[in-house]
Amino acid sequence: MRHIYRGASRVLVWLGPEQDESDSGMELICDVGSAADDAQLFPLNESELFRAAAVEKIVRRPYWRRAWIRQEVTVPSSEPLIICGNREILWNLFDTGLYRLYKHRATERLYRVAPIVLDLRTTRNSFHSRIRREDTVSKERTNLHSLLGACRMTLATDPRDQVYGLLGLIRSVRDHSDLDIMIPDYTKSLSSVYLEAAKMYMRLEGTLEFLRFRARHPARSWLPSWVPDFSLSYDMDPTTYPSNAPLKPYKWSATGALRDQFDKPYPSLGGDGGSALITKGVILDRVAKVVEIDGTSPKAILKVRKAVLAHGAQPMTATHSIRDTVPDRELEERIWRTLVKNCDVGGRPPCPPEYGNYYYEILNDNHSYTGNGDKPTPDDGRNFLKAMRKATKATYRHAESHRQVLLFEGGIDMIGLGPPDSEHGDLLCLLGGYSMPALLRRSGKSFLFVGSVFVHGIMYGEALGSRKLSDEFVII
Repeated sequence: MRHIYRGASRVLVWLGPEQDESDSGMELICDVGSAADDAQLFPLNESELFRAAAVEKIVRRPYWRRAWIRQEVTVPSSEPLIICGNREILWNLFDTGLYRLYKHRATERLYRVAPIVLDLRTTRNSFHSRIRREDTVSKERTNLHSLLGACRMTLATDPRDQVYGLLGLIRSVRDHSDLDIMIPDYTKSLSSVYLEAAKMYMRLEGTLEFLRFRARHPARSWLPSWVPDFSLSYDMDPTTYPSNAPLKPYKWSATGALRDQFDKPYPSLGGDGGSALITKGVILDRVAKVVEIDGTSPKAILKVRKAVLAHGAQPMTATHSIRDTVPDRELEERIWRTLVKNCDVGGRPPCPPEYGNYYYEILNDNHSYTGNGDKPTPDDGRNFLKAMRKATKATYRHAESHRQVLLFEGGIDMIGLGPPDSEHGDLLCLLGGYSMPALLRRSGKSFLFVGSVFVHGIMYGEALGSRKLSDEFVII
C-alpha cells in the first residue's frame, strides 16, 4: 500500500456525504487556515461557533479512526485532497485551519477530539523530512514511538492491522533488510503479532519506552505482561502522556539517558518463544498500602491525606530503620502534587504552585492545616480539580477506573500514583532503558509488569543517584 500511495498523482480522502452542517465546518477550516493573522479571528463570534461545532462533527467521523488512514494521508508526495460533502480542501490548508482552531480552543469539545487528526501532521512532516534528508540510517524510519501509540487510537476489522497498517511508515523509502522490520503475516495469531511488534520496537529504538503503552486489563491475559495490547482502545495513560497532546510523551527521565544504560546482552528475550523480557534495573521500595481515590471531592482528597499521615506515623520496618522527618509544608506539597502528577491542566510539568491553594483551602476548612494563608481564586480550584481528574482517571473503551495512591515501606518520603490494579507487595523499580518508575509483581522467580508509576521527586533521576542498575529482572 505504501508504494501505491507514494506513486499516486493525488490521493483523494473521502470523509463522507454532507451532514451535520459539514459544508459550513469545512468552510470555517478553510477561512481560518488561509487567514493571514489567525489571532484576529478569535474569540469566535456566535455564527462561527456554530460552524466550529460542525468542525467537531467532521473530526468525529469514523474515517479518522481507521488503522490504514495514516498511510493514506502521510505517504503521498503531493498533498491529499480532503473531500467532505460538497466541499474539498487540500491537506495543508485543512491541517492549518484545524490546528489554529485547536490552538485557540475554539470550543472545548473540538479541543478534546482534534488531537487524533492533528497527530497526522507530525507523522506526515516527519516522514517527508526523512525522505529529503541524506544522513545516516537513523533517517530510515519515522518515529516508531508515536506511530505505535497512534495505532491504539485507531480501529480495524482485523486487530492485527493496527500494527500492520503502520509498517509502511516505519520502513525507509529505500528498504534496508538490516532494519529488521516485521513482515505482515496473517497466518500468525494476534498475540504473536503484538509480541513481535514489541520486539521490533526494542530492536529499532534501543529502549523499553514501549512499556508506556502497556495498560493491564483483566480480559487481556493472553499477552505477556510487558507486551502492549494494540487493540485496546485506551485514553492514553495519564501518568505517561499529557492530556490533549498529539501523542507526545512526558519527558520524564527517572533513569537518565535511556540508550546508554545497557551492557550487552541486556535487554534480551528468553523463555518459551522469546516471550520473556530480560533486563537490568534496581528495586527502590515495596508497596505497603494502596489507597483508592474516590473522585475529586474534598472528602476524597482528605481521605488520601489521612492515609498518608497515618502511614507516616507507623513504626519503622526492619528494612527501613531510619525514617526521615519531613516538614509539614514539604509533605503537604508532596501530597497535592502527586494528586495532579505535578502537571497543569494542559498536561505540562511542573504544576503551578497556585493550584495548591485549593488543596490548602480544603485543609483550612477542615481545620487540618493552617500553614498557608493564600486564598485560592476560582481558577485555582477549577484547575486543580481538572488536573486531578486527568491525572487519576484511567479510561478503557467500555470501562472507567481510577489510579491509586501508593504508600511504600520506606515511609512517606515517596508517594506514588500507580495503576488501578496495584497491590500490596508490588515492587517500585527503575528499569534500564525506561524513563518511568515501574511497578513489578513477583510471579515465582519471575516478575509481571503492572504498570508505570508517578512518584513526585524522583522523575528526573533523583532516586538513581550513584546506584547501579545491577538487578536482573525476567518479566513474563
